[in-house]
Amino acid sequence: MSFFGKKKKLSAQNSPATRPQQVPMNALVGNAVSMEDHGNTVFCCAFSPGIVQGVDSQAVELATASYDGTTRVWDVAKCLSNSNKQCRRTLKGNPGGVWCCTYTTDSEHLVTGCSKGSICLYSSRHRYELVGRQDLSHGPNAVFACAAGVLASRQVVATGGGDNQIKLWNVAAHKRASDPPSHTSVSQGGAAGPTLIQCLSGHSGDVVSCYFRPNHN
Repeated sequence: MSFFGKKKKLSAQNSPATRPQQVPMNALVGNAVSMEDHGNTVFCCAFSPGIVQGVDSQAVELATASYDGTTRVWDVAKCLSNSNKQCRRTLKGNPGGVWCCTYTTDSEHLVTGCSKGSICLYSSRHRYELVGRQDLSHGPNAVFACAAGVLASRQVVATGGGDNQIKLWNVAAHKRASDPPSHTSVSQGGAAGPTLIQCLSGHSGDVVSCYFRPNHN
């Protein structure tokens, strides 16, 4: 996997000897940095919203979803400084190939969807502990797309699936449990998944992408 742009060979000369400095937005443009931990196709990637809100870039993380069945989380500043291009965490809550990933707008959770219809909810504040999982969210069909937004002051996620539907889920109520939740399905006693708010229909084929319009008011 690489950032698009002109490839630049990183060496010890342009690697800071001390703690990495803040990485401005223009440092992400024009250079290519390869991170190659995944074992199969990478279908989706998402920056934590901190990169938009002006948070120190050393706190900015990148999540990548792959058909190898994992979601990986990367430290952007370390990858750009050439100090460490290995992912910080490997998440394995989904039972199938992972098609999509998105951070909630408050950066509290990372949501992923997979080929077997499961949605996983990880707490980014607590080392990406699995705090929720909803199996068969679109029946036996794959979850191809997910997007985060705010609805009536609630953190919500929209998912698009192979059942031709878009579903809205409430994720605001999920907090870290005192004991680590099981990674098995809900029906087998695992962590409870996001709460369904509404189903939207009208498409005649798979929903492979969705996006909330930013509210600038």
